[in-house]
Amino acid sequence: MMKRMNLKKNAVCILGAMMMLVMPSCQTLEDEPSAPVYEEVDWATVEHQKESTSEKTVVFNSDSWGYLLPRHNYQFGDLVPNQRVILYFNLEKEAYDNSITHVIEVGNVVHVLTKDVEQLTDENDKEFGNDPVSILQGDIWLGGGHLNVIFQQNRPAQKKHRVSLVARDFNPDQEGYLNLEFRYNDYDDTTNRYQYGVVSYSLHGLNIDEQTKGIRLKLNSAVNGQRVVELKFGEEGSSSSDHMRELKFSKFLVK
Repeated sequence: MMKRMNLKKNAVCILGAMMMLVMPSCQTLEDEPSAPVYEEVDWATVEHQKESTSEKTVVFNSDSWGYLLPRHNYQFGDLVPNQRVILYFNLEKEAYDNSITHVIEVGNVVHVLTKDVEQLTDENDKEFGNDPVSILQGDIWLGGGHLNVIFQQNRPAQKKHRVSLVARDFNPDQEGYLNLEFRYNDYDDTTNRYQYGVVSYSLHGLNIDEQTKGIRLKLNSAVNGQRVVELKFGEEGSSSSDHMRELKFSKFLVK
């Protein structure tokens, strides 16, 4: 009888010891801080603001929010002026000074391939290619002084694909529209594995004045064939925040 009681006593002691081992680990999990949630996402252009120490602080010129200053002195590495980015952030406070509209906490910065409009001629036409490309409705828009595009890329095996915005004439036509072409060159290197790609084209090299109505963009759609998309100045938009959060950007394989 005594032996049986001792066995029960030992079992209780062992169970108690096991609970002591488990309980602290559960408490640790409960105390761990959750990952921050970044509520805002927007396209922006990188600018450098000179400091008295001769160091340069990165300022983001957001398409929707204006000038945004990161709260911490981040080391953004290879960001350069006029570089386009997709910015994930939280707003901290307003009216930092006369030029900064908000101070922000930065969550993530996605680099966007940023290019100029290129001259199209009979001699260089083939260099730009004209392979079909898949672009969803609403994934071409004007914003931040750029024409912005989100497209689906048939991933290459070896060579980066080329995405170009080209024009034969940098002046508006008689109807007040700039006639541009979105060109895609896959160099016959595809794998039937798809990912999203992004690119922004600066419009500063085009001759735009108050009479210019917008852009007529010709492209070779993988779904609809040759088509023209009309984008009007004064009706600038952006890709929705919900849509941007759904997209997964891996290493961009375009140039």
